[in-house]
Amino acid sequence: PRPLTLRLMERHPISSQVFMPLEPAPLVVVVAPAGKAPRPEDIRAFLTDGRQGINYATGTWHHPLLALADAAFLVIDRTGPGMRFNQDYDEVTYPGVTMTVVLA
Repeated sequence: PRPLTLRLMERHPISSQVFMPLEPAPLVVVVAPAGKAPRPEDIRAFLTDGRQGINYATGTWHHPLLALADAAFLVIDRTGPGMRFNQDYDEVTYPGVTMTVVLA
């Protein structure tokens, strides 16, 4: 549904994360700089045509994938029983705050 409402951001503090489209589908990429939990005013959204992959650098705050059409993706993520494996995910929610992305 539009407009898109954002209520959370996540990050992977010890790995990057890649989303590679297997078929073109427009995406909204929502990011904020690595570091402390982002304030709503730190968050930026970008519209892509869905023909390029997205690689979130280690620690980059991002919203979960927002495809604007049905599509398949190859996701490359950290896996396995390595050191701190279960700690490679942080999430921040914004209760009471609604961030809206309006697509033209």
